[in-house]
Amino acid sequence: MSIKGISLGAVAVLSASALLSTGVALADINPDKLGGTSTAEFAVIPNTDDDAELQLISVPNFIFSNVDSKTIYMGTDTPLTVSNTLDPIKVQDYRMNNKGWTLSVWRSAFSVRSTNSKLSSAELQIGTDAADNGTSLNGTIPEGESNPLSTTSSATHGDYSMELRSENNTLELGSTPDADLTGIDETNGTISADLTWTLLPGDSNSFAPALK
Repeated sequence: MSIKGISLGAVAVLSASALLSTGVALADINPDKLGGTSTAEFAVIPNTDDDAELQLISVPNFIFSNVDSKTIYMGTDTPLTVSNTLDPIKVQDYRMNNKGWTLSVWRSAFSVRSTNSKLSSAELQIGTDAADNGTSLNGTIPEGESNPLSTTSSATHGDYSMELRSENNTLELGSTPDADLTGIDETNGTISADLTWTLLPGDSNSFAPALK
């Protein structure tokens, strides 16, 4: 009979026979033969599937509500809210250590696409609900800075999925009276900023973005 045809029960018998033949005790039986002790164990090895042990899975785009030119020139006390559905921030940590991780984000200036004119005062606020393991990300992202949003508990591992609500993710606009809005029309009226996200082990002292 080929090995492929051996049933699960037969494999168990073969394995036990091999252990017994080498003199390895499978269990300790009490002298009165009425009880005994044995062991259940398994080995842990580093992650071997296609997933990296620590990786950033997804981050959101933020599309804010439209504003008029007066708001750009004069600013507003009412923060802009997002109008799109925000993808969750997802992180995986399958490492066999207790270092935790830190997620930081760097932001460029908000600039007018048609003229590259930069807004002088804008603050992006990012906030998430807590993942199942309690981790959440919150912070203000000023221009030209890399802000560490959160460091996880050193004893927490697994999959982190942090949802973003529109009311917790806003853009505050101050006044930019010298903004160059020439050339803006329905197809070329976007003002945008680049966000660079960086995931680092929790014992790293650097929050510099990987692409900057």
